Amino acid sequence: MTAEHAATADADRTDPDLARIVRDTVAVVDAPEQDGTAVAVWHIDVGPDIGLARPCGAWLLDGDDNGDQVRALVRGRRILATAAGARALASLHPEIDGWIDGDATVRGVHDEIDALQQAFEQHLRETGRSFVAPGWPQVPAGLDPDASAVLQMAADTTGGDDGTGAALALSRRLADLADTWQKVERQRLARQFLRGRGGDAHRALPVALRPGGRSAGEGAAAGKD
Repeated sequence: MTAEHAATADADRTDPDLARIVRDTVAVVDAPEQDGTAVAVWHIDVGPDIGLARPCGAWLLDGDDNGDQVRALVRGRRILATAAGARALASLHPEIDGWIDGDATVRGVHDEIDALQQAFEQHLRETGRSFVAPGWPQVPAGLDPDASAVLQMAADTTGGDDGTGAALALSRRLADLADTWQKVERQRLARQFLRGRGGDAHRALPVALRPGGRSAGEGAAAGKD
């Protein structure tokens, strides 16, 4: 997938499947070089499972020479970025849909599981009937882009020395969380009385955005994250 295709996907909203892909594809961004000129972008589909791989594109570009291409790859998308990646993007002034709060996103999955379990238990009390209890999956660890666990996973990542380990590690964590969410959805949809929470179709991973358009780097600088 080229940057031109990514830009076309943003502009063409007439095809519902194409619109879903754009809406559900998160851009994971890091700047692996000390000077911030190199920008690593991974596209991860966090939508309903349709049998395709969640990673759907990866690029390592020079932000100075390929600024238009980087902007095309993140345009209109929600961004999960390391602090270095957020700084690199800020210099390019891209049009994005928002900065993802990784930890808040994980908490949101936990909260939804708790709410669904409470709804299940309430239904048992109200009906007096017995139902097979949902088998909720274990939610992966935090999704803080600059947490030590992610950085260690990046250091352990093999497959090249181009410095893209952090973006790859973070992308894998996001893909794992999206897969976990689909397991939650399968448990919810298997019980008619739980479909009142969210409808009759699989929902995409509910990512949480940082308030006020702040990136991770801006939040850390303010001492609020």
